[in-house]
Amino acid sequence: MAKQNIDVNVQDKHGTSALHLAATRRQEKIVKLLLAASAEVNIQDKDNKTPLEIVERAFGNNQRNVVNLLLLHGANPNVRDIQGSTPILYAASAGSVADTIILLKFGSDVNAKNFRGLTALHMAAAETLSVPPAQVQQPRPQSCRG
Repeated sequence: MAKQNIDVNVQDKHGTSALHLAATRRQEKIVKLLLAASAEVNIQDKDNKTPLEIVERAFGNNQRNVVNLLLLHGANPNVRDIQGSTPILYAASAGSVADTIILLKFGSDVNAKNFRGLTALHMAAAETLSVPPAQVQQPRPQSCRG
């Protein structure tokens, strides 16, 4: 790719790059090729989402290979999107223990909060309980307090 002077970082009107698309489609071989051709691993779309955030948000579970590959090539595990969410919040929301562990090993902030004040713990609890994350954060009723 690089030999033909092709810009692998070209973005469409939504800010989507080839790496975003390959990550979204879980195309590990294409992700490897693009990274080898100097694709920007932290390139952001119009919603400030990087390929790492896209893959976590779209699929969550069983993305260890693509997630690990992006992180090994320098993907920022603490980058925030337009909602203030980080990849670990998306992984926790999807119930992806494996991806959450990988993100933590690469320095993801487990205490990061999105703009609604929700953390990975809130997201994981909401996913486990099948309730909206905002409901997990609400204070207990007065009668439950000790």
